[in-house]
Amino acid sequence: MWHSTFVPIFRSAILNPRLTNTSERATEASYKITHELMKKMKPYTDGEMVKDYILLACSTLFPEKKDLEREAKKMQLSDSTVARRASDISENIAHTLKDKLSSAEFVSLAMDESLDINDTPQLLIFIRAINSKFDITEELLDMVSLKNGTTGIEIKNAVLETLEKFNIGPEKITAFTTDGAPAMLGKRNGAVALLKETLKNGGVAAEGIFSYHCIVHQQALFAKFKCLNEVMANVIEVVNYIRARARNHLHFKLLCEEFDTHYGDLVLHTEIRWLSKGRMLAHFMDLLEPLKSFIVGQGETSRFSVLDDKEWVLSVAFLCDITQHLNELNLKMQGRNKTVYELYTAVRVFSDKLDVLEQSVRGSDYRFSPPCRK
Repeated sequence: MWHSTFVPIFRSAILNPRLTNTSERATEASYKITHELMKKMKPYTDGEMVKDYILLACSTLFPEKKDLEREAKKMQLSDSTVARRASDISENIAHTLKDKLSSAEFVSLAMDESLDINDTPQLLIFIRAINSKFDITEELLDMVSLKNGTTGIEIKNAVLETLEKFNIGPEKITAFTTDGAPAMLGKRNGAVALLKETLKNGGVAAEGIFSYHCIVHQQALFAKFKCLNEVMANVIEVVNYIRARARNHLHFKLLCEEFDTHYGDLVLHTEIRWLSKGRMLAHFMDLLEPLKSFIVGQGETSRFSVLDDKEWVLSVAFLCDITQHLNELNLKMQGRNKTVYELYTAVRVFSDKLDVLEQSVRGSDYRFSPPCRK
């Protein structure tokens, strides 16, 4: 087995600070450098580059100590070696995680599906487990390629295979959390419904399993609300007019320096990451005056007449304020080791903010909305 061969080396490399054998020290360094490359998501080929830098530093800092350079040359950091080291570390982490989960009393799973750079759907499965000593484990459990599609059945099968792979008893599952995609939510053919049905058929009390769904999809639908969507389309048109032409872009950035604005440039928006709306709109509102000046200088005032429409500008400011609050909420809902109390508090505070904003806007009072106040 892989762990009988590689794990002793890896464990000694990580845990033992003083190894007497020079080849073991070289192996230790090789594993540690590979580990850092993995954490920084660097390509395997960077291993040789790191080795060259180390040799250069040794020869420059300690020219009289040739033994240091000689020891550094023993490190194996070719792309194939780094790939093997990365595989060893990955398998060791999986083995350690499996050992941790074997003592878990209760587990909950979170599932998120997204496309990789090759447009292949990838299902990320996260786990949160707790044992009898109340030790909490929160990790990425598995990543499964959904090559046959992103239907509820495919997602269900992927989750069940992962549970079997890590020897996780289905009776330990207490909750499912999903990204809120349609394939997850369906009452009959959604992944969660199919998982509960399968577990129930296997003798598990599935009706006691909680299910939660991400609110990002609901927020994205809000952003498509007709009047707000039209405002956003106008903003994107203005930004693209400036950013799409190199000369326009350079001229505009120089103009921003003259106006002494907080931000120095506009930000492009992508529909894939819709939360970028908040950042884009914040830059747009801050740069509104240089924007108007630039459009006048280009003779495009008739094309972008909305910039002089006070009602339209107020709508942009309102959208900017709301998206910033949504961004803050999403950030508070992310992160490790969040408790139910923290998440619930974040949602309640957000709800209270909306109530205050609604009352103030109805009364034309913009004290609590800095973008609108401007």
